[in-house]
Amino acid sequence: MKEALVLLGYIIVIAAAVAGRFGGSWLGRRLGARHAVAWFGALVGFASAAILFIAIMSRGSVVRELRDGRAYGCLVVGVFVATFIEFLAFVDPSRKRLAKPNNAPPRAQFSLRGLLTVVALISILLSAYRGIIVPHHRFVSTHKRIETSVDRLSNRSPAGVTPAKWDDSVWWAHEAVGCGLALPEYIQDMPRYHRFADELEERLDGEVDMATIDWIWDEYVAISVDGQDFAESHRPTGP
Repeated sequence: MKEALVLLGYIIVIAAAVAGRFGGSWLGRRLGARHAVAWFGALVGFASAAILFIAIMSRGSVVRELRDGRAYGCLVVGVFVATFIEFLAFVDPSRKRLAKPNNAPPRAQFSLRGLLTVVALISILLSAYRGIIVPHHRFVSTHKRIETSVDRLSNRSPAGVTPAKWDDSVWWAHEAVGCGLALPEYIQDMPRYHRFADELEERLDGEVDMATIDWIWDEYVAISVDGQDFAESHRPTGP
């Protein structure tokens, strides 16, 4: 049943991309930038349908999917899908081309309105890139750095701490940063979140002890929205 729903979802998403392409083509004829607007229409149709489908399948909301960064993947895939659809439409050999009469006046390749349309579409894409893709990529990269740093602690048991106690402390620290810092909506102090990754790597260049674990938990509580509640239940050290 689930496989059938997924297949139906794929069909709907592709259909939305094609519908967006035709809608963009219709609008582009009137703006003088047919292929640019048609391509953008396919991108919008695919991305919006894909985000909605993911939200339905995960029983979430569209706003949450956007906050979780799903729009990043949908936009990237949508660019390729829109480009492929527009390529097929552009090279379609079945399109009939009417011969231009010899006395027909030369047709302008670009109009001012079409040029402004292309500039507007490019501006929207650049804004989406800087506003969604770049922050999401930085967030994911920072989270991987934090998890990698915490994992490095597992084989650095300090003197005076039993291996069992150290392993337990590192494991809970890994659970905290792995779950409580995994999504942008879980972060209440984003600048401090990125600084945390830098400072953690610097601390691991020197000696580590239980104070290092305490510091990780202190930062986690300050950064994560639910950090205090999780720490009260699972923090093995400190207050």
